[in-house]
Amino acid sequence: MINIPATLDSGQIFRYWKEDDAYRIVHGKHSFLVRADNSFSGISKENFSSFFRLDDNYKSILSALQQDKTVGAAIAAYPDLRLLRQDTWECLVSFLCSSATNIPRIKRDLNNIAQAFGSEKEGVHLFPEIGEINNVEKLRKCGTGFRATYIHAVNNIVTTSFLHKLKKLRYEDAHAALMELPGVGPKIADCVLLFSCDHLSAFPIDTWMQKVLVEHYGKTWSVWRTCRLCTAVFVSLEKEWKI
Repeated sequence: MINIPATLDSGQIFRYWKEDDAYRIVHGKHSFLVRADNSFSGISKENFSSFFRLDDNYKSILSALQQDKTVGAAIAAYPDLRLLRQDTWECLVSFLCSSATNIPRIKRDLNNIAQAFGSEKEGVHLFPEIGEINNVEKLRKCGTGFRATYIHAVNNIVTTSFLHKLKKLRYEDAHAALMELPGVGPKIADCVLLFSCDHLSAFPIDTWMQKVLVEHYGKTWSVWRTCRLCTAVFVSLEKEWKI
C-alpha cells in the first residue's frame, strides 16, 4: 500500500493536485488519477508500478533503515511513504526551479512552464520536451526569475542520451556530470540522481537535513556542505545501518 498524500507532499514532485476524491498527477508524458486506496486510471499498470517503485523490496529496505532510531521514528510518522522514479528531464528542471524558493512557487513556476512550452493533452499541459524551453524571455514570464538563465542554458545543453547515461554511470561520475551543468549544485544533483536515476547512494542535503544531521548525529555533521561530504554522509550511515 502506498501512502499517496504523504508521498506526493514529500517534496519529490510538484505537478499534482486534488480532483474530487483523487489526485491528478501530470508528469513526463503521463496525466493520470490516483486515489488514496491506490486505485488509478489513465496510466498502465506497468508505468504506475515503475513511477511508485513497486519493484523495490520495500520490507527489506524498511527493516534495514529502522535499525536507526531517528529514521525509524520518521518511518513510523509517515508509513508507506514511497520514493518515486521520475522522468529525468522534468526532475532536473523541477529542482533547478527549487533553488532559493518554496514549494508553492515551484509548483506555480512548473505549471507556468508547461502552459507556455508544453503540449496539451486532455485539458492539461504536459511538461515540454528537451529543447522546447527555447525562449528565455518567455521563461522569465513564467516567474522563474534568475533561474530562467540556468533552465534555458540546460535546455540547450542536455540531450536524451546524456540523461540516460546518468543512470548507467557510477554515482560519483553521474554526480560530477550533473554538477557541470549551469545552476546545478550538490543538492540538486543528488535530488535528480535519487528521484529519477535509481542512484540510491544519493543523499540530498538542504538546510533542513543539515539541522537533522547536527541534532541527531552529532556536531561533526554540521561542517558537511560539499558534494564529497554528502557522499560521506551516506557511506557513514550505510555502515551503521548495514544496508
